[in-house]
Amino acid sequence: MATRDDARSAGLGAVRALHLELAERAAQALQQDPELTSTAIEVGLVDRGWLEAPGRAPVRTSGAVEVVQRFLERSVERKPSVLGAVAVASGDDLIGHDVNVAARVADAAPAGAVLATAPLRDAVDASLGVRFGPSRSIRLKGLDDPLAVCAVEWA
Repeated sequence: MATRDDARSAGLGAVRALHLELAERAAQALQQDPELTSTAIEVGLVDRGWLEAPGRAPVRTSGAVEVVQRFLERSVERKPSVLGAVAVASGDDLIGHDVNVAARVADAAPAGAVLATAPLRDAVDASLGVRFGPSRSIRLKGLDDPLAVCAVEWA
């Protein structure tokens, strides 16, 4: 009859084997799309070492804020027309009309929600897995006309 330690050891072994299989499948899926692989590494979603040998190392990712920041920086580099006129750097601060609008849109979002402007929605690549809710108009301080915004929905 198996002891409690034997059962625990067998359970931990099964969990490790499942973890390894999931890691290998995730790495294989990423490796099938070179652009997705490059993006995942560049923004810190996965570590190159893990991707090359998923069973030998745990998945290492950057923090969520750092991943989003790197993704946005990369997006601006690849599509400068989307945010090219957004702001002017002044020391460590960003200033400009679009920065003010972005801050006001963020303030208008309900707790736990993310709002995007219609031009941002139109510029986002559909393959990124981001969907948008229906547009609605809101009035923001400092703007004469209403602004079309929509909720961001993660696929």
